[in-house]
Amino acid sequence: MKNLAALTFILLFAPPLMAQIKPITAPHKAVFARPFDVYFHLPPDAQPDKTDFEDFTIINTAYDGQTGNVKLSLMPFNVGDEVNFPPLTFKSADGVFTTESFPIKIAPAKTRGGGLIDIRGPKKPFNWPLAALLFALAFLYVFGQYLRRRKKRAAAAAAPNPKTAEQAALDAVALLLAERYWQSGQHKVFYIKLVDILRDYLSLRDGRDYHKLTARELDKKFAPAPYGPQIKLFNASANLVKFAKVSPTEESRDQDIARIKEILRLSAAQRAAKEAAKAAVKAAAAPKAKEVKK
Repeated sequence: MKNLAALTFILLFAPPLMAQIKPITAPHKAVFARPFDVYFHLPPDAQPDKTDFEDFTIINTAYDGQTGNVKLSLMPFNVGDEVNFPPLTFKSADGVFTTESFPIKIAPAKTRGGGLIDIRGPKKPFNWPLAALLFALAFLYVFGQYLRRRKKRAAAAAAPNPKTAEQAALDAVALLLAERYWQSGQHKVFYIKLVDILRDYLSLRDGRDYHKLTARELDKKFAPAPYGPQIKLFNASANLVKFAKVSPTEESRDQDIARIKEILRLSAAQRAAKEAAKAAVKAAAAPKAKEVKK
């Protein structure tokens, strides 16, 4: 009874037996990076415990029910006259099986040039004619846009306008206040449009596009002008709203609008003074010109 109990314990709890299996069919030679097959007599449910090895990779395992053999399809990734095929371990319900190691020769793959072929596609030369054509088209497009804008600005300057530039800017500010951007909480949009009104006025007055300048460049440009400090204060306040996401108050908004009005007033006064000085010089030069003719 003791022997029977011990035998029962061994059968129930002992680890499965490990048996060594010789390959039934195995090639003596294979070609680098080309699959080859090895056959073993194993149970149908036998599976290898790993598939990647130093020189080989198992790419497929198939069982032949008629012969009772397991076919392993392997891919060699080494070259040599005597590469060692490693012992494999298979697990199944019947136990653990290991295969014997055996040598196999792995020949280099034959190539047309005698060396390995780059699996990447051939490097194509740079298409200079196409690049030149695209560059020319891009240049023509940009140049055409420039000519259109220039023509539009010239037409706007030549068109009769009963309003002064200052009055047009004041009307634009009044219209902006009526568009309810401020009332709906779109303070950033409000200040973007307010900045555009000032820059539109300066660009129209001087015949230059001041929208391309940064706030710092605009400050530097008009620093010598009588209204230069007002432009600098206005730009600083607008940048806080546009970029620093500061929420302005109605008081700060009204201060910025007042700064724009002061810029318009000082600019108009400066222009009027220049025109008066030119008229005075012209009037003073007229009697002298008459005397010379006499």
